[in-house]
Amino acid sequence: MKLHYLRVRRVRGLAMPLPPMPKRPIGPPVLFAFRDVSIRTRADAVEASGSWEGFLFDMADIYTGDAVDLPSNFLQLVERLVPRAELQAHREEMGDLIRARQGANLRHLRQVLDEARRPKPGLVARLFGRAA
Repeated sequence: MKLHYLRVRRVRGLAMPLPPMPKRPIGPPVLFAFRDVSIRTRADAVEASGSWEGFLFDMADIYTGDAVDLPSNFLQLVERLVPRAELQAHREEMGDLIRARQGANLRHLRQVLDEARRPKPGLVARLFGRAA
C-alpha cells in the first residue's frame, strides 16, 4: 500500500515525504577533536595537520606535554586511524618518539632544577661584586 502511495505522489508531482532517519550513524564515529577538526578517519587527521607524519609529531607533543584533558585511551584512539598492516610499526615508532620527547622534557627539567639549586650570592656580594 505504501509503495502505491509513493508512486502516485511521484507521478502526480506532489511533494514527497522525507526519508526516514537512519537507525545508525552514516559515517564513522568521531574519535576526538584536534585543531577544531573532528577526527574520524586518517584523511581528517591529514587535513588537520597537513601530513600524517606531522599529525603523529603533534600527537606525541600533546601526549608528552602538560595536556590535562586527554582521554585515558588517547593512544588507542590514534591507533584506530592506522591500518592493521602498519599497526606494529606505528606502535614502535610512536613509542620511540614519545620516549625521545619525554627524555628531552626530563633534560630540560633537570637543567631548571640545577639552576634553582645553585647558591645565590648574598647581599654584600651583589652590592660590592665580590664574595663575602
